Amino acid sequence: KAWMQQYAKRLQQFETRVEQVNPRKLDIMAQGDRELIINNIKSQLLSFNTIRFWQKNPDFYSGNITYAAFVIISRPFAPVNERLKALVAREKLMPAILDEAKKNLQNPPKILTQVALEQLPDIIDFFKKDVP
Repeated sequence: KAWMQQYAKRLQQFETRVEQVNPRKLDIMAQGDRELIINNIKSQLLSFNTIRFWQKNPDFYSGNITYAAFVIISRPFAPVNERLKALVAREKLMPAILDEAKKNLQNPPKILTQVALEQLPDIIDFFKKDVP
């Protein structure tokens, strides 16, 4: 659970930094961006600390590991060999993330469990067909 505390702490630190930016010194577009960022952080903190989605939504784990692989294979941010190394490194961490899900999930709502289970065949297919 250390990662959860660290995540919340970083969000709170970032919120403090953004709120310290004086909106009167920004143009109207930047003021809007500042408010969007602050509200997004507040939303994430609410979801994380109060709603505690990481205890309720199995798809949080399976979806995030899938997205972590998807980002590496779909975006040409580095040469293919470097991206492959990054992908393999992430894949090695995936069992630990799923173990964390087993520890953290506490009686998830039936509908969220059903959604996660319905998505598993596509996730498996993605790792079997698209990732290679």
